[in-house]
Order: sequence, then structure tokens, then C-alpha cells
Amino acid sequence: MIFYFSATGNNKYVASRIAEATKDSITSISECMKKESYLFSLKDGQNFGLVIPTYFGGFPKIVIDFLSKLKITISANNYVFFVGTYGAGAGNICKEAEKRLSAFGKVPNATFTIKMMDNWIPYFDMTDKAYIEKAESEAEPVLADVIEKVSSHTKELNGGKGMPGITQKIATVYYGMACSTNKFSVSDSCIGCGVCERQCPVQAIKVKDGKPEWIKKKCTLCLGCVHRCPKNAITYTEKTKGHGQYYNPNVKPE
Repeated sequence: MIFYFSATGNNKYVASRIAEATKDSITSISECMKKESYLFSLKDGQNFGLVIPTYFGGFPKIVIDFLSKLKITISANNYVFFVGTYGAGAGNICKEAEKRLSAFGKVPNATFTIKMMDNWIPYFDMTDKAYIEKAESEAEPVLADVIEKVSSHTKELNGGKGMPGITQKIATVYYGMACSTNKFSVSDSCIGCGVCERQCPVQAIKVKDGKPEWIKKKCTLCLGCVHRCPKNAITYTEKTKGHGQYYNPNVKPE
């Protein structure tokens, strides 16, 4: 059983590839949150995996909220693994995974990181096809290695040095500030199709009078609404203008 959070398909792709090799099932954290589905059962010897992106050196808020509500019993016979994808840096994602997953009664058997293309468009340009192709191709051998290790139940914790504590605290504070939905805006090219409302994992968007409105003060900052808009009508601050959109071409949007 592999839980994943993915706004633009990267982590769904990683989870799907691992599940294909291990014969596991994958479960979307976004869908669990929308349906308020938090009770799960693991069979004896079954894998338990968590595949998520790195946000500001740590866990996305939606994943933290999900884990706080998740009801699942993990035994010594369950192989527990974590995969954190990242673009600019992995921060303390593996250390945080050890702490949060240990709350379910067992220290993870393995934690891994995979560097993928960074679709944080306030800084990275998704119209740069050469960058995307390079990042996608370089991620493949690392993913293959992770798949092999998970399949063989390798024990490997990759906490590393991570960010200094004070730096991580600053990053976490900045993440909280950056989650303010007043930073989003919609252009006149919006057609009111409702894709943004349907895909928002925290239900922060509501289409009213043909235009999306952010009905919550904060979101999880996945930028799925920006990347998924068919008219590229949504921006998150002026920095995202002209930086294009991205969705992993290997998986279908949810």
C-alpha cells in the first residue's frame, strides 16, 4: 500500500512505478482528504510506502494533516519506506519522514530521495524544454535504483545532515506565509471550466459566477491550479507569469 501526494504528476509517477514492480496498490492522499477516508488495514508482510514532494525543506501541509488523521496499524512484518522527491534541495525531508512515520509504531526501514525537475514556477521556467528533458532523464536511473531497493526490502535510512535547524525553522515559517491564497489571481482568459476547483486537494477554490474564488485564506501551495488550468489563466504572484505549466507526461491527471 503506497500513499502519495502529487499535484503535477511527478509523485504519482514515482508511486506507480514502484507499485508496478512490487505489486502494491497506490492511494491518493488528495482523494483521501476529499472523501475523509483515513482508516486502512495492512496485511501481514504488506509494504507501507509514502511518496511525496519536498516543500520548503519539509512535508507539504496536506500530508501532515493526512498523517495526523490516518488510522493504520504497522507491525514488525510490514516493510515501511519513504520516497521524497525534490528539485532544488531535499532539506530535512527524510529526517521528518522518520519522525512522522515512527508515530505509527515503527521506524521506517528505508528513506530515499529522488531529484526531479522543479516545477516551482515562481523560480523555474516550464517553457525551458531542455531543462525539463534533462531533469526527467536524470531522474530515471535514480528511480530505477529506488525501485530495486524497495523490491528487495533494503534497509537504508538517508537522513543525512539536511538543513541546519534554524534554516529549516525559517523555511517552515516562510512556507506558512507563502500559503496565503491572496497571492493567486485570475486573468480574463478564464473560461470558468472548474478544473481548478475540482483538482484543488484542500478544496480552497470555488467557481462563482464563472470565475474561481479562493474561499480559504490558506492552501497547501501545490500550484496544481496554476499548472492545470487549460487557459493558463491563474497566476501565483507576478513571478509565475510567462513560466508556463507542467504535468508529468507519463501519468494521467486525476
